[in-house]
Amino acid sequence: MSSQSRDSGHDDRGQPADREELRSAADPDPGLLERVLEETLSNGAVSHLEPVELRALAAVAKRYPGTSLTVDPIAVELVESILKTRFRGLDVSDMFWREVSQRIATTLYEAPDTQERLERLWSQLSELDI
Repeated sequence: MSSQSRDSGHDDRGQPADREELRSAADPDPGLLERVLEETLSNGAVSHLEPVELRALAAVAKRYPGTSLTVDPIAVELVESILKTRFRGLDVSDMFWREVSQRIATTLYEAPDTQERLERLWSQLSELDI
């Protein structure tokens, strides 16, 4: 998939990409997705997020006002919202996003350092007025 753009589904010449190439691009490695999430959480502040990511995360916070962070549903929805905004060009099912998000959220929540960053992010999101 050397000349393919993963986001557009077209090659560098603007031609539609082969369906098989698209399918392989649409099956991202869960480890890669987890690294993206860890990178997102590494700063620990909402101020460094892209506006589209911030809006998606704020929407999760609005659904659970005054609630403490839990793995399911809150951390799962936070992870899913980041992944869906970062990888919005991928053609994968909602079930795929949910399963990967569940796995990643559980892993992040169970590790003390990333759980602390998730808690800090959740606290900041809960205080936002967007």
